[in-house]
Amino acid sequence: MAQHSPSCLSRKNLKYMHSAYPNLATEEHRRKDLREVVPVIPADCFFGNGLLPDLRPGINVKLWQNSSRQLLQHEDEVLAVWPRIIDEIIEASGVDRSEATLTFECNPSGIIHWYSRNNHSRPDCVGRLSSASGDFYERQWTDVAVPGEFKKANTLDGLRDDTTKVIRSMRHIMREDPRRRFVFGFTIEQCQMRLWLVSRSDVLVSFAIDVHKHHRRVIEFFLR
Repeated sequence: MAQHSPSCLSRKNLKYMHSAYPNLATEEHRRKDLREVVPVIPADCFFGNGLLPDLRPGINVKLWQNSSRQLLQHEDEVLAVWPRIIDEIIEASGVDRSEATLTFECNPSGIIHWYSRNNHSRPDCVGRLSSASGDFYERQWTDVAVPGEFKKANTLDGLRDDTTKVIRSMRHIMREDPRRRFVFGFTIEQCQMRLWLVSRSDVLVSFAIDVHKHHRRVIEFFLR
């Protein structure tokens, strides 16, 4: 689902891999680096106007503003726009809502319940199974398919906090339902979105994508 490669290599591993390269001539190193660093794109891209087409009227990502004004608002109030954004994406896509398998809900203060133990986890957003019964405050982890975490500002501490929370939520889902082989999740720090995948053996995350500049990826994620 993510456009970019998973960020799963440490600096130490990269250094080791670099030292393992064969000792080739300098010119060959330069050609190799050029092939890796410079992306290859179709020639048609050089002859177009370089502008992306306008978004369809029904899709309004501007609801999520990159504004310092949000920092003064309560987190619940700021994040409340995301279900509306997702609903408009679905409506503009022409997808039949009766066929939708998930309903996205945001309430950072709401607790999701466990069958097996007491729990006080409060994910900022969840993609809840449309077939799940009960109201918002009766949610169970077995009803959740996609957890999400948000931060109003894009900071390193915020990213670390979101990372801890989204992995914890995905772990809860896998623990409560042994039939689940993997779980998708997402985090958004201001306008920087990352996609997550947790399986029974691996944890992967995408590089950050800007929800304004890479809106097509954001739309594709929520439509899937």
